[in-house]
Amino acid sequence: MTTPTTISTIVSESEDTKDAIELTEKEKFNKRFKPTKQKQNNQSNNQNQSQPSSVNVQPLRAGDIKEYRLWALASSIAFFFVIAPFFALHNSYRIREMKKRQELTQAQVLSTSVNNMLIISNIIGIVIWVAILFLIGVFFVMGAIY
Repeated sequence: MTTPTTISTIVSESEDTKDAIELTEKEKFNKRFKPTKQKQNNQSNNQNQSQPSSVNVQPLRAGDIKEYRLWALASSIAFFFVIAPFFALHNSYRIREMKKRQELTQAQVLSTSVNNMLIISNIIGIVIWVAILFLIGVFFVMGAIY
C-alpha cells in the first residue's frame, strides 16, 4: 500500500491583510478595555480634585517638627551597644538649633531621618537583647551559670 504524497504550500499574506488583521485586533482590544462612562466620570472627578489650585498648603511651623530627644536618650541608655541612638541624640539637638534659626525645611528633613534611625536602631537593639537573654537562659538551664 502506498501513501499518497502531500504537498504543502505556504501562502504568504499580503501586507494589506496583515495590517487589517492588526487593526481589527487593536480594535477588539480597545473595545474590550474601553472604560465605561462611570469610570470616565470618576477619573475626571479625581483629576479635578487633584489640581494644585484647590489644595490648601499650610506653612511649616516650628512646633510641628518633632525633635525625638527623649526617645533618642532612652534608646541610648537601653541600647548602648548600638551607635545609631547616639547619632539620633546629637541630631535631635541639631534640630532644636535649626528650629531656633528658622531653618524649618532642613529641620523637617533631619527630623524624618532621626525618626527612621531610631526605629531601625530600636529594632536591632531589641533583637540583640532577645538574643542575649536567650543565651543567658540557655547557659542557666545547662548549668554553666549557677
